[in-house]
Amino acid sequence: QVIAVVNGEKITMKDLKEKYTELDKQLENLEKQAFKYKKYYLGEMVESKLIELEAKKRGMSVADLLKTEVNSKIQPVSEADIKKFAEERNIPKDRFDELKPRIKQYLESQGEGNVRKSFAAALKKAYNVKLMLAEDKGPAVKVDITGDDPVRGNKDASVTVVEFSEFECPYCRRGAMTFNKLYQEYKDSIKHIFKHYPLPFHQHAMLAAQAAICAQDQGKFYEYHDILFENNDRLEAGDLVSYAKRLNLDSKKFEDCLKGGAKKAKVESDMEQGKKIQLSGVPVFIINGRKLVGAVPEEQLREAIEEAINE
Repeated sequence: QVIAVVNGEKITMKDLKEKYTELDKQLENLEKQAFKYKKYYLGEMVESKLIELEAKKRGMSVADLLKTEVNSKIQPVSEADIKKFAEERNIPKDRFDELKPRIKQYLESQGEGNVRKSFAAALKKAYNVKLMLAEDKGPAVKVDITGDDPVRGNKDASVTVVEFSEFECPYCRRGAMTFNKLYQEYKDSIKHIFKHYPLPFHQHAMLAAQAAICAQDQGKFYEYHDILFENNDRLEAGDLVSYAKRLNLDSKKFEDCLKGGAKKAKVESDMEQGKKIQLSGVPVFIINGRKLVGAVPEEQLREAIEEAINE
């Protein structure tokens, strides 16, 4: 495609992309952002249409329908909910009282949104809804699965979720908590594979990854994985050994494994795979080749899993 002519010399889009190598990535990011807005507003419009249709069917106003099906079902936000939110996001304790009203307001808004989304999802099944807006996802991301990768779920499932993560990163902890919730829901339809990608500026992440593989040798990878994420601010060598004891692992085998550094090669192999698919950070979830970067919201992760199941 010729996009300019200078003194008789043609400039093509190919010329432009070859000279400015970052252009492709910038255009891809813009396209993703544009799709995100289109999808959001389409979802809002479809949701509104469904609620209007249901209100008309029941012979009531939209406001009364929402009062019955949404407002009355919103769970109140407790003090424990607010504290849990603050802890998960590492909000400083000396700022808790200051931020508490804003946290409560956010959780209330989120709760209302979740109930409304659930109601709309039920209506989608009752009415004929067909969405044609599609995203150009580009080429699938290919990850090598090896026999020593920890796997859970349905090993024969057509949907594979590969998670690149590490145990010290707070965003990874949040991503793991979100995925664990969905895993319980979809474990019969997916297989989940964990890949290690400890970040260099997290001083305990590499050793924690090796400890998880030592636990894997004794058949307790995901149990140990959960404990590490629950305690990701306490990952000293002594902590790692105490978590193994909590799971009744063979302490001597575990400590010998951890001290010997035999599992470092596996971690480095996972990291090499991560570099090949151009990971710049974690967590990253790759669902049947589709890459989701960061601690994405539950709804986004759910949609990606549902799409893969229905493909």
